[in-house]
Amino acid sequence: MRDQITTAVQAYVEENGDGITIKRMLALSKFNGMAKHICNLAEDLMISLVILPFHKNQCANGTLDEGNPGFRHVNRKVLRNAPCSVGILVDRGYGLVEEISRSVRSFQVAVIFFGGKDDREALAYAGRVARHPGVKLTVIRFLLDSDSENPSRRAGNYRINAAEQEEEMKLDDECFAQFYERHIAGGHVSYNEKHVANSAETYATLRSLEGQYGLIIVGRGGRVNSILTIGMNDWQQCPELGPIGDVLSGSDSSHTTSVLIIQQHSLKGELDGVDDEFSIM
Repeated sequence: MRDQITTAVQAYVEENGDGITIKRMLALSKFNGMAKHICNLAEDLMISLVILPFHKNQCANGTLDEGNPGFRHVNRKVLRNAPCSVGILVDRGYGLVEEISRSVRSFQVAVIFFGGKDDREALAYAGRVARHPGVKLTVIRFLLDSDSENPSRRAGNYRINAAEQEEEMKLDDECFAQFYERHIAGGHVSYNEKHVANSAETYATLRSLEGQYGLIIVGRGGRVNSILTIGMNDWQQCPELGPIGDVLSGSDSSHTTSVLIIQQHSLKGELDGVDDEFSIM
């Protein structure tokens, strides 16, 4: 695995890597100390994003195996303690690659945007991915269907801080407006809107994306009681992926779309969506 990663990175630098420097490091660690070593290294090198492999691997039939609990523990510890943003990559191969000519291929990538700090981080990362000439990026923004009933009546017992929600929505709009002007308005990035009324429709729409992209980028959480995802935390098999990442990475699914789940760095050290039984403190 180490040699495969090194070969892939070196090939990328040789082909597209003007100004990119590789610093390869090897550290031997046990599971119970690995997360601390990763976090210390990220802090020492002032790293802005750490990407970790998901603890489950793809089987021959396309589904995911039971995974390694040791690696899962490491991922969860890093999510809680990292001094930077963290990504978890569910690797299911290259997926959909459009061959434009014998020498030119287009890799289909999508970024999903509901709103919140993690989705804003995912959108920023996707903007960098879109710079690659071989990437065709599509932004999919989920919006509340205007014909649906008043969301305040549908929220049930979920507590909504109106001031916090208003601030987050303002940040979302500012972030998306900047991204739209920089990437979408000029036609470099495609844009789709999905209007849904509730989390059930959100789930169905997410599952309909299977097989359409080689990679989907999504934020882990950080959404302020979005009516579009309320209740989805209850369905999660792997809370460290967040509700959207968990749906897209379903272990029982045999699709070939890889998923990158991104969590923006938080000074609070919180891990949203993880109950006491999943505590890693």
